[in-house]
This record gives sequence, structure tokens and C-alpha cells, in this order.
Amino acid sequence: MRNGFLVLLIFGTGPLVAQDPSATIIPAAGKSGRVSIGVAFSPEFAFRTLKTTQNNETSSSIVALRNENEVARFGNSAAMTLTYAFNDHWSVGTGIGHTVKGYRTKLVDAIYRNYGDIIDPRTGFIYQDDPFIPEQFRSVYTFTYIYMPFQLNYSAGKGKWRSISSIGLNVEFLTSASSTFVGKYQDNGWKREKNASAGAFEKLSLSPTVSTGISRQIGKRWQL
Repeated sequence: MRNGFLVLLIFGTGPLVAQDPSATIIPAAGKSGRVSIGVAFSPEFAFRTLKTTQNNETSSSIVALRNENEVARFGNSAAMTLTYAFNDHWSVGTGIGHTVKGYRTKLVDAIYRNYGDIIDPRTGFIYQDDPFIPEQFRSVYTFTYIYMPFQLNYSAGKGKWRSISSIGLNVEFLTSASSTFVGKYQDNGWKREKNASAGAFEKLSLSPTVSTGISRQIGKRWQL
């Protein structure tokens, strides 16, 4: 089975994907031969979808069940950027950043059997009704990356307000993978248990990016 992440871009205002409007670029871009150094932060909406490489009913059923049970979670990215403007409209950008992606399972109730028995979702064992077994639970999966963006940007308009659009590719290097079990207990409320994720994950991934937004010139050296 193959898995991948899809990041929903919320908005974009500069050389990186989905930049926050408060991202600061210094000095102002849009001048031929001008180099810009910037910082960027973006909230993101991330999830994964599974596809089977085996054309059989068992694999297809497992993939369908996993895709049904898994939902999106919030992530984020932050980076230092370097942009070179060829003219008033076209520029290229790169940099280095840190991003958090992942997914989570739906919040579900614990499975009860006859006479109050309960199945521990962490082990599969069956217990009598026990305050130490969660009433509700979910798992949250987290993947962190160091990445380098490579982008082509186009800026339109004149004056202080301009529109910026870009396409590009992020080269991402996996630095850590973890899972967090989140359970609601009768006596102690919500608890979280974090563990390193087992399994093999690709260390290198490529993510295409598309972004659009607006920028505003502030003085001669600052741009939001």
C-alpha cells in the first residue's frame, strides 16, 4: 500500500505555500535583480489517503476501512526564504523550513460486550467495566520534516497592493514520526500517550505546491 499527504492551502501571500498575511519579506521584491530575504509561517490542513497496489478484495477492503476511519488534522510550516526577482513580475524562490503533517482517526466510543465487558482499544483484551479503560479514544499521527522549497512566482498589479501567485516543489526530509493515543477516562478525563510510530516510512518525499495571495509594500524595505 502507498500513502501520501494532501495539504489544503488556506491562503498564500509570498514565496512559500499558504503564507500567513503577517509573513515579512525584506527587502521589497519586484525590482529587477533584487534579492529578498524573508520569513514565513503557514497554518495547514493535512490528511492522507491510502491506495492499494494489490488488486484483491482483502487489500481493497482494508484500504477502504482505513480511509473511512481517518480524518484531517491541523499542521503548520515555518521557513526562511530567499527570493530573486528578474523583473517587476517574475521571481524565483528557495529557502529552508520545518513542517508538521499527519492525520488522525475519528473519535469513537469503546466497544462494550455483554454484561458490561469492554475491549481495550490499545491491546484488544476484554475486561469488565474498568475506570482505567477509556470510554472514548482516537489516535493522532504526526510526521515532521525539514524541507527546501523551489518556486516560480508571478506578481501582478501596480502600487502598494499587488497579487502574488506561485507554483513549485518542496523537497522534504522526514525527521520524526510519532503516534499519540488520546483517551477519555471515567475518573481522570482526557489523557494522551505519545509513542514513536512503528513501520517503514519514506525518508524523502516531493510535494507540488500552488499558492496565491496579496502583498502590500511598506516603505522601501518591507513587504507584507
